[in-house]
Amino acid sequence: MDLLIDEVNKADLGWTADVCKYQKHHANYGAHCDKELMLAQTSDDNLQVSDDDKALETKKFGDKSDPKFVKALEKA
Repeated sequence: MDLLIDEVNKADLGWTADVCKYQKHHANYGAHCDKELMLAQTSDDNLQVSDDDKALETKKFGDKSDPKFVKALEKA
């Protein structure tokens, strides 16, 4: 796998393979890879809220009385 990651990253394909998939002793193993991984959003600090949504900041997910949720649900 290390060789495949090396070749993909050298090929300049417009994307790179994840360096966290190298073996941990590989020279190119990412230093950031040993940090705790969060797979769920735990806060909304980085979300941009429009003026229309500021009144609804405390809304619950799945509120069927929320017209925006209903619209999104119909689209899905």
